Amino acid sequence: MAKVRRNYDSWGFIDKNGTEVIPVKYDETADTFSEGLVWVRKDLKFGFVDKKGKLIVPLKYDYTIGGFPDGLAMVIKGEYVGYINKKGKEVIPLQYDKAGIFVDGLALVVKSGKSGFININGTAVIPLKYDEAKEFSEGLAAVKKDGKYGFVDKKGGIIIPLEYDYVEDEFSEGLVAVEKNGKQGYINKKGDWASDK
Repeated sequence: MAKVRRNYDSWGFIDKNGTEVIPVKYDETADTFSEGLVWVRKDLKFGFVDKKGKLIVPLKYDYTIGGFPDGLAMVIKGEYVGYINKKGKEVIPLQYDKAGIFVDGLALVVKSGKSGFININGTAVIPLKYDEAKEFSEGLAAVKKDGKYGFVDKKGGIIIPLEYDYVEDEFSEGLVAVEKNGKQGYINKKGDWASDK
């Protein structure tokens, strides 16, 4: 299927024969399907349709992003974020202030100013106790508490102690840039200094 536009403001999808499969009536759509569904927006509300054009998730959400990695889609309604399954059921209640998409079974969430990670069942695998958290990179995620950064693994274990004043978001080839007591450089995934600037 291919995404098409009509009159600059209406979007839908056609099949390889040019037949309109998803009506060209939406204000916006995603470019591709995820798990057989694509998000659509009409009159500032988001929902999901299947490859036959059937509206599976009603147009009732204020925002969504991505699709259904690990079977769940992140949706926003009002001030809160939660997750729905491919049938449109809210399986993780809309209770978070901020949230990300699921990657390898975990999603970064923020509630009442505290960050952590939940699994696809909504269980906090990494408790919401950090002042800040960043997405996982090479198996570790940066977390911040009481003004200091460190790194946790996907089970929540502290792998690199929270003792850094600054850390980059992502590892690259096993190294990440950090700063501690004015010293800048790179550490490996064990917390050993690899080089200095």
